[in-house]
Amino acid sequence: MTSDNDVPPVKPGPSFGEELRKEREIRGISLAEIAEATKVSKRFLGAIENDDFATLPAPVFTRGFVREYARYLGLNAEEMVTRYAHFLDAQGHAVEDDPLPLKSSDKPPRHTKGSDSRRSLIIGGIVLLLIGLVATGWFVNSRVRSPAPAIAPVISEPAAVAERSPSPAETGTEAPERMSLNIEAVQDVWIVLHADGQRVLSGTMRAGEERSFDASEQFEFETIGNARGVTLSINGIELPPLGEGGQVIRNRVFTLEDAGTLMRTQATSS
Repeated sequence: MTSDNDVPPVKPGPSFGEELRKEREIRGISLAEIAEATKVSKRFLGAIENDDFATLPAPVFTRGFVREYARYLGLNAEEMVTRYAHFLDAQGHAVEDDPLPLKSSDKPPRHTKGSDSRRSLIIGGIVLLLIGLVATGWFVNSRVRSPAPAIAPVISEPAAVAERSPSPAETGTEAPERMSLNIEAVQDVWIVLHADGQRVLSGTMRAGEERSFDASEQFEFETIGNARGVTLSINGIELPPLGEGGQVIRNRVFTLEDAGTLMRTQATSS
């Protein structure tokens, strides 16, 4: 018989690793891609997603792996590292690797072989910790950002067209002073977008959703997941598809000069 004081059990939520896996799958990114970009072993990345503490190295290394993983997905890296530390603590795992301090009564007499041995062990531990910190810094600094590819002209002009005198439409088209970008999602798509160096969009656009942004210098798509799932227009001129369905596009930049090229091309073809 159930008493009035009985409380139904609370269904546990997803673990830290499960949340990371969900964020990765939403973006259509594989573990192999993250491993290649961050130089973190795919085996360790999989262990993080599976909460496999036995496979992972010391927490000082794993926190660096979590930080790189989160940055590649466009998440707040430091927030995810903090959440990982809280998750470890909740699971009963040590967060830090610092050795326990010796009590005064436990200290051996000075100038003994035992003292020298203990001092050597402590120094060796400090050296290993420093190596770990340097390795973590190397993981952060070793990521080299691929140069953003320049936009290709929408229509290539034959040599005969290039040699003729410009038409009135071409000479009358001035370079724009600002750029207007319209994004229309025809399928679910993950986008990280910067306008003049400021992040203005980071998340999933659902099919049928439409967003517009302005810039005075350039737009940079840090990431477009599912390139075929989005239609882009600059200053009212629709761009050709940037890729295939499910393809991830990175570091694609559109400048004022590109906008001028699009306008001149449209004026010539009209």
